[in-house]
Amino acid sequence: MLPARSSGFAPRHIAQATALLGAALLVFGAAPADARKREPTPIDLSSESADALASQAGAALQSGDSPRAISLLSELVARQPRNGSNQALLALAWQMRGDKDAQAMDMAQAGYDLAARAEPGQYWPAAMAGRVAFDQGKYDQAMDHFARATLLRPSDGRAVASLAAALA
Repeated sequence: MLPARSSGFAPRHIAQATALLGAALLVFGAAPADARKREPTPIDLSSESADALASQAGAALQSGDSPRAISLLSELVARQPRNGSNQALLALAWQMRGDKDAQAMDMAQAGYDLAARAEPGQYWPAAMAGRVAFDQGKYDQAMDHFARATLLRPSDGRAVASLAAALA
């Protein structure tokens, strides 16, 4: 679990960041085949609270159910468009869907960019945007994102190694 900062970093944001990290790990692993096959069922989310949406979306990301996560997080982002953590989680859900939808990686990239604009000090949107650009063969863009991630966490070897890979 991430330590709470004294600047008012609420436990809900810690849970979102933890879910983002856990779901990021799923991007690089294999999700269960049945989770990748499911399509979202349209549901009315207007009566759900923001906390309930965030909780359900986190569970969907952790289970590899990107279509459901996209649906839930889209509603949450529509309600809270300046919340960078929610934008990043939505981008991650699109990134997880990238193997099924040609536009999903572009949606992920746009989401990470929105997250970085909403909350410029976040590490994960920069790092994950770099991964998306790298996977698309856009090495100059990847280099820029990984450089920003390295500036945000200079002691994180993953960011430095990713920057080096983008330069190679």
